[in-house]
Parts: sequence; structure tokens; C-alpha cells
Amino acid sequence: MTAQDSEPVEIVRHGGRAVLFSRAQLDAAPDAAWFGRDGAVLARGRGAARLVADVRGDIVIRHYFRGGFIGRLIRDHYVYAGLAATRPWREFHLLLRAQTLGLPAPVPVAAQIVRAGLFYGGDLAMRMIVGSETLSAVAARGFDAVDWSAVGRCIALFHRHGFDHADLNAHNVLLQGDKIWIVDWDRGAVREPGAWQAGNLARLERSLRKLFPERLAGGAPEWQALLTAYRT
Repeated sequence: MTAQDSEPVEIVRHGGRAVLFSRAQLDAAPDAAWFGRDGAVLARGRGAARLVADVRGDIVIRHYFRGGFIGRLIRDHYVYAGLAATRPWREFHLLLRAQTLGLPAPVPVAAQIVRAGLFYGGDLAMRMIVGSETLSAVAARGFDAVDWSAVGRCIALFHRHGFDHADLNAHNVLLQGDKIWIVDWDRGAVREPGAWQAGNLARLERSLRKLFPERLAGGAPEWQALLTAYRT
């Protein structure tokens, strides 16, 4: 448990496997089968995730996969440089910190790191954000269905607390009624203000332009509304 985490976190180790879990979310450490592939498939590929039923609400379990060219060669293994340097560990604690600050990010439940020699693989379990849709899906039905100002304010809220998202795109912003969430904090970090803030916004704009090239041509008023709210 770190100074910024208000929830008790326990770590259980067995051989090359380590599991950390929130006592506020689970009564005991989940076993390896719990992180298995038996749940309903929510997504495949690099964002592979499964849904597992739980008495306190559904849980999404995401396996860590590599992207890009290297992902074709090494699908889901990473170089091990200590437990605290693993991606599941770092994202789990980043999400815990977001919870202490009241930020709209997923609630972390547990993380698993499985070491094999110089490499490791891992998984992250989070509470499902029920009734939410991606920004990309809602915008595909019509840009007027999105509260772009609310999206801008949400991003600004994270940035005020120094939360740098490594891949802010239209699939990682969720709309749940009037509430906006930002998900997939793999490789995210807390930083001092800097160029990364503009970089986050530029990444989101590129994502939207790729998905809706005609709609964003010439500077869409919706994007300007997002930026105005972000800067206010």
C-alpha cells in the first residue's frame, strides 16, 4: 500500500506468480483460474478483455498484449525488471490513485503478474462501467449525440491532477449518460505540467480525424467546443 492509496492492497506470491488485490473489492486473492479465459468475450486482439460475473457487480479482465510490429513476434511477454515496474502493477496503482482523487477512471479490483525467467505476462481486473459506450460508437451515430464540452472538462480534470494518458483516443473515452470516463491507463503516469498535455489532445484529435475524416475537415465546431471547455 502506497501513501496515495486509501484502499488496503494485499499481495500474494506463489512461485513466479504474484497477485495484488483490493480488499475493498475482493475478500481473498483470486486464483489463476479466475484470470482465465472462461468469461464472456468483450474484445479481442490487443485490447482483449473478458467479463466475469461477481456478486458485487461484473468485472472486466484485460490481458496485456503487445501492439505494433513487435507484437507479431512477442505477443504478450515483457522484460521483467521488478514487480513494481510491471505494467499490471503500475496501472493498478495508477487507478487506485485516480479513485482517491475522485477521478472517473475504472475501479481496480486485482492484477496478476506471471514471471517466466527474464519475462512476464499479466492481467488486470476492473469493475465494469455499466451502460457505457465509447466516444467513437456514440459519435458514429451523430456528433450531436456527444456532449463535447463535457469530454473537454473531463480531460482537463485528469490533466489538472497530472494524469498523462499514453493513448488517448476515441475508443478510450466512455460516455455513460451524462458522465464521461477515461479508460485504458496502461503506460499512463502522473507528471508535472508539460507538452504531454497538448500531446494527449492531439492524439485524440488524430483518432477522431481517422474515424470521421469528413466530419472533422476544416475544423469541426464540436472539437472547438471540446477545446474551449478544456481551457476554461
